[in-house]
Order: sequence, then structure tokens, then C-alpha cells
Amino acid sequence: MIEAAVAAGVSRFILNEFASSPITQLGLAETARFRKPRLDVLAVAKAAAAECAAFSWTGLAVGNIIDLSLLKFPQFGIDVRKRTVEYTDEGTERVTAVTLPDIGVAVRGILRAPAQTRNRFCHVRSVEMDQVGIVRALEEQQGCRYVVSMERSEVLYERGRAGFARGERSGFRDLVVVQLFGRVDGKGSSVVVGREESDNELLGVREKEVEEIVRGVLDTLALEEEKDGNAGGRGGEKDVLEQATRSTG
Repeated sequence: MIEAAVAAGVSRFILNEFASSPITQLGLAETARFRKPRLDVLAVAKAAAAECAAFSWTGLAVGNIIDLSLLKFPQFGIDVRKRTVEYTDEGTERVTAVTLPDIGVAVRGILRAPAQTRNRFCHVRSVEMDQVGIVRALEEQQGCRYVVSMERSEVLYERGRAGFARGERSGFRDLVVVQLFGRVDGKGSSVVVGREESDNELLGVREKEVEEIVRGVLDTLALEEEKDGNAGGRGGEKDVLEQATRSTG
């Protein structure tokens, strides 16, 4: 696709990223093979830009997509429909995330600032939070208490490694949760970028409080339930793996 873009005279190619940074964020060793294709594509983009001055590329690192995760992937620990949470450790690992609309805002910002975003990764954040903060906001706005359980990082990690080695989807799910919310050696931070170092201002992304994110999620949930009569609307197992691979790998 990059070669075709160069041949067609495309001046800016936005990599199909919208995930964690493949350069600055360390992932678990077990999921390294999911990062390699992204690095391979990045290498092709860099080579094309070096050979053709009219061509340039931009990557966008966003971390977890928080509204999508809460609405579609209760397997990550928080189920807004059943009103349950499984904390990883104490639920206090700091994580940055974006909303789906803010990805669109960031892409628009890249195109409006071609010189400042040329041939580099941009890093944005809609919110910085932890599991406890998300659940506290959900409880306040849903008017209920969540049923709480907890799993230790080391238990999830060992179980995930074993299951992943056997080719089990549940094993990959455990590794994703550890990558997002756990504390194990080698996983790196789940904070994509600090507030001061982010490209939010350049790209026009406004950072939000957890309460605002949760309000938008619950408004969307109410519309979905009104539309399908509380029939569900959760993502399937395959969708979970695809989104998880991108947002944490």
C-alpha cells in the first residue's frame, strides 16, 4: 500500500496504527510477534520517505480506546452492563487512553499540521485513569455499587503464558489485561505519553476527566439498549483479540 501511495503521488500516509507506540512502549515478550508487523511497516514507510522527498508518513500512538473497551470488551475487567469489576491487583495502575472521536480529531490535526507531524509518531491522550477511578465514576452515574473481585498480576501472567502457549484465546486475554493494568517485570508502562509531552495541543485533542468519558459511554449504552431492547451488543471473541492486539501490542 505504501508503494502504491508513493506511485500515486500521495504526500502524507497515515500508518494504520491507532494503538500503543511500537517504538517507545515495551510490551510483554509473549506478544512481541504482534508488534513485529507494525515495525516492519514503519521501516517500509521510513525507507519510502528517504527515497521520495514528496512522500511522508505519520504514526499515531493512542493506547487503549477507552469507550470501545467499556462498551464492547467486558473481558478486560469492567462490565458496565452486569455492573461488575475484576480488579487487577488493587486496580490502581495508571493508564492513558483515547476515545474513538478523539482519534478522528487527531487525524484531522495531523493533516492540518503537515510540517510538524512529518515522518514521526504523534502521541495523544484523552484521559489518564486507573480501574478504581473508572468504577467510582460508573457507580456514581449509574447509581449502584459494582460487584468487585480481584486477581493478582502474577497469577494472570502465569495463567496467560501457559494458555497462550497452548493457543488458547483466554490466555491471550489474560496477557492483555496484565499489559494494561498489571505490574510485572518487562511489560512497560501503560501511559502512552505524559500530559506535557503529548501532541494534544498540536492536534487539537482536549484531555478530559474520567467522569466525562464515563458519561459518554453510558449515554451510548442507553441508546444501544433502547435500540435493541437490551439484547446485548457486545463484541465477539475475535473482535476482542483484534482490538486488544492493537491497543496493547
